[in-house]
Amino acid sequence: WADVTGSTPFIFAKAGAQFWTVTTTNQLLAPVWTVNSNTALTLGNASICIIRDITVNGTLAVTNGSTLVIKGSTIPISGNAGSITVANGSGFGGNGAIGARVTLLAGAFATNTIGFDSNGVPNTALTCTNTLALNGNTFKVDTGTNVLGGGDYLLITNIGSTITGSFATVPVIS
Repeated sequence: WADVTGSTPFIFAKAGAQFWTVTTTNQLLAPVWTVNSNTALTLGNASICIIRDITVNGTLAVTNGSTLVIKGSTIPISGNAGSITVANGSGFGGNGAIGARVTLLAGAFATNTIGFDSNGVPNTALTCTNTLALNGNTFKVDTGTNVLGGGDYLLITNIGSTITGSFATVPVIS
């Protein structure tokens, strides 16, 4: 899948309805993804996709133990009229921004890293600007090599829309 990695944006769908599946056993890095309307993109088989920005106007399914991590700006790319669904055993998170509707089905998890990255830059909360639907999901928090003091740490926020449901009462911290 050299097509979806590298330094140039990748657009799933050229014209008409298309179905794409990305499967990799390696960490898949891509700068910008666009999922056009009438397009279905599925991440499957334990793929780990770390992207800078994503525009979803179609549907994106995170399945089969895959994880989608957004590590971009705090303002999502314009558009995002589509939806992302995260299945049982799969994850979604990061410290960027997403404008698409996001649903974490029962058994799916959210993920974020708090503290500082390897360059000393502080990680931020994941920002959602459309609906976020939760179903008692676990939030996995990675502190990396950071030693954190007592206090409250913002992991996810929603601006401009709503969060329905709730996370599990106990996060997983590693």
